[in-house]
Amino acid sequence: MDNMQSNAPKSGMPPAIRRRLESDPHSPSRPVIQMAVEQQAQGRQQVKTPARVPARPRKKDRFSTSEVIIAVAVGGVALIILAGVAFFMLFVLFSMSDRILPGVRVGDTNIGGLPRDEASQLLWNEWNENRQLLISDGKQGWLDSPAGFGLYLDSEATVNKAYELGRASDGLKQFVGLLLMQKEQVLPEVVLNMETARSRFEDYAARLDVPATDAALRYENGEWTAVPGEAGLVIDIAATTAELAAQRALVMSSGYFSLTFAEVQPHFTDVSAALEQLQPVLNRPMRFSAYDPINDETVNWKVEPATFSPWLLIENLQGEPNLTIQNDKLAAYLQEWQTGLGDGRILQEGYSIDDLVEAWKNDTRYSFIIWHQAKTYTVQSGDMLTDIAYHARMPYWKLIEANPDIDPENLLVGDELIIPSKNEMLPLPVVKEKRIVISISEQRMWTYKNGELLNEYVISTGIDDSPTLPGVFQVQTHELKAYASVWDLYMPHFLGIYQGWPGFWNGIHGLPTLSSGVQLWASVLGSKASYGCIIMDLDSAETVYNWAEDGVVVEILP
Repeated sequence: MDNMQSNAPKSGMPPAIRRRLESDPHSPSRPVIQMAVEQQAQGRQQVKTPARVPARPRKKDRFSTSEVIIAVAVGGVALIILAGVAFFMLFVLFSMSDRILPGVRVGDTNIGGLPRDEASQLLWNEWNENRQLLISDGKQGWLDSPAGFGLYLDSEATVNKAYELGRASDGLKQFVGLLLMQKEQVLPEVVLNMETARSRFEDYAARLDVPATDAALRYENGEWTAVPGEAGLVIDIAATTAELAAQRALVMSSGYFSLTFAEVQPHFTDVSAALEQLQPVLNRPMRFSAYDPINDETVNWKVEPATFSPWLLIENLQGEPNLTIQNDKLAAYLQEWQTGLGDGRILQEGYSIDDLVEAWKNDTRYSFIIWHQAKTYTVQSGDMLTDIAYHARMPYWKLIEANPDIDPENLLVGDELIIPSKNEMLPLPVVKEKRIVISISEQRMWTYKNGELLNEYVISTGIDDSPTLPGVFQVQTHELKAYASVWDLYMPHFLGIYQGWPGFWNGIHGLPTLSSGVQLWASVLGSKASYGCIIMDLDSAETVYNWAEDGVVVEILP
């Protein structure tokens, strides 16, 4: 037993340490160690069989699942808070900046992230300077500038509207959306000048309008036929302008605009009844004459239906068709016809289309007046204005009036002078059937009616120092007894025919008398005697005075 005890281990404590503790009566560990040793010894004595070794316990995990979830949740909340703070700070910085939110577009123009001034300039360049509109009539199109219609993008207003994105009451929501790469379209602010747009559409109307065609009369193969009228299609200027005004932003964005057309009906769709009524007139030629009062020539001609049929126009006269002539077509015909007159002559303007049509309907001849156009004269060495006026058959003062910049007493060689039209000496309507002809060289006067000689008279014209001016003039005044204060002369049955100077008339009259009652020049009739007037015996002067009304042409030959 002693051997057994000596061989068994006393405890798990090193022997030296155990003996030291046991020998120390004051050691606080001694009772405990002793108790432990005793218990260990009792245990060895009681165990008869080996005891079951208990299973080694599993090592405990570092974190449980719930702990991980909690940690992740806490970390996520922390990240969200940090992200929110960062986002809020970014939003505040953005709100205080001058830039537009990223992703903002105006049409196809990206202005996102730009300062307002740069965005405004970009919009102006792309929308107002470089953009074109496609104008369509539904079948074809034309490229045009928006500015031509008075259509402009208000770049500043548009940018200001874009700038509000992310800054208004719902700005935070918009800001989040744009940061998530959402695109935001801003409708452009577009202004329109209505007058400019209307004017531009009128230009298009001039090219595209197909006016209604009234029923007409056509002359073919020697016969008149009635042509039915047809409806037309024209641009509705008012509706088109209103549509552009209403859709101006969309038009600028899309670059497309469609014109609005309206159908127009003819005034007359059928003139068959009028054709039957007008048949006698339509088969009648138009007869014209042109009288030249300077040369006393008349040109007669007529226009057949085959020529004038395109000029005819049916008008609405109190609900009934009325036949007239298109002024522009007749004018074009006459313009071409007058080129054959020559010598700078044309038809005098102011003729009446209504009178012309009335003459045609009444089967009478319509008469025009031939007008001599003004000419020019180049001053030659030694020329005097009085000589130029005499050869031009024009009073001296008329040349000064037509050439206000010249010095009458000092003409310059090479100067171009305007010689007024000879018709200017005929200011009154011409009496075509009567004419007075005077010859200075023969000292005679002849009166004509409808080209036939009526009478011949012996006369006296002006002396060489105060000559009678040759030319074509006109009876313009009648005075039973005119008075010339310069010479103290009374002139019976005075017909004023031209002014030698403004206010100073030369004319035809009977033998004059002084205020003393002395009659002059009775014995010298047939030779030059007056101061420029044409002198006749008293009876002849009275006869001519009563025969020649104002407007009768007086032609004075050298």
